[in-house]
Amino acid sequence: MEGRSAARSAQRRAVRPDTTNATPPPRHRRRADWGRCPVGARAGVLKRSKACGATRGLSSGRRSGARLLPDVESAPAPGVSSGRPHVTKETTKRRTGIQSVGIGLRVLDALASHEEPQALGAIAAASGLSASQAHRYLASLVAAGMARQDAGSGRYDLGPAALRLGLGALTRVDAFHAANLAITGFAHETGRTVQMAALGPTGPIVVRWAMGSPPVATSLMVGSSLPLLRSATGHVFLAFRPENHTRHLIERETAESRGLEPVDVEAIRARVRADGYSAVSGSLIPGLRAAAVPIFDLQEEAVMTATVLATSAFKPEHDDAVLKQLIAVCDGVSASIGGRRPAP
Repeated sequence: MEGRSAARSAQRRAVRPDTTNATPPPRHRRRADWGRCPVGARAGVLKRSKACGATRGLSSGRRSGARLLPDVESAPAPGVSSGRPHVTKETTKRRTGIQSVGIGLRVLDALASHEEPQALGAIAAASGLSASQAHRYLASLVAAGMARQDAGSGRYDLGPAALRLGLGALTRVDAFHAANLAITGFAHETGRTVQMAALGPTGPIVVRWAMGSPPVATSLMVGSSLPLLRSATGHVFLAFRPENHTRHLIERETAESRGLEPVDVEAIRARVRADGYSAVSGSLIPGLRAAAVPIFDLQEEAVMTATVLATSAFKPEHDDAVLKQLIAVCDGVSASIGGRRPAP
């Protein structure tokens, strides 16, 4: 019996292959269906899990010889667009920030468009916001000094920082340059000659001519002084400048009557304020028609005038249309330098 058992053992050893020095299969083959599981797995440990079914599926594809493609959402092919804009957290924050600034400026503009402090509801309506949204922006503007809130009424108005900002912008505005460009364009378009003037210590002073076609030739030139009470240009300064700016000119011109017809100063002032301009014909130079329009500054005072001139070469029936166009041009210049036409 013992001999037979020894023979069978020797036979089995002869059939069984010797694996003592055999090379083990590669590690990735032995664990081909393993995946790194983010659910319930220890850090850095590979294990099987039901939550890793997608990994097992990809692994099974690797076992079957299928080639795995990269994720097109996270790594699009070179030169191929995914069809959607690349949006990051940084660009989202930047867009939101710019939008917030724009809304804040709308609220600030709503405050500036009213002459008196306004309630929260009125500001919200003017800004196109809800009351709660407007309140949040107003709180930020108050904190920055751009707005202020009256402790008694709770109404909001522009703050000291907004005033500094506005004054800083005004110091960079060249009223003469803006007016010169606009009036020169008007003269080229209409063919009418325009005279620009400013109020000096001796009266209105001609500061610029914009010649039309045909040009209007007069004895006036740049630097010439115009009368306050007998010129369209002077009437505008009489009506739209404080009385203490023109009182000494009125006294001088009324004292030097020189046989001229008396002038009703208050009637001229009231008429020009109501009309918004002054038009005369032949009162300064015979045969010359003139219509003067003011250019206003921030204080609603006439800082300059633009006076369109016409002789008999121009048909009078066209004067009204030209005057309306000049008023629109001057109002545009006023707006560009921060001014506006005062209420009648």
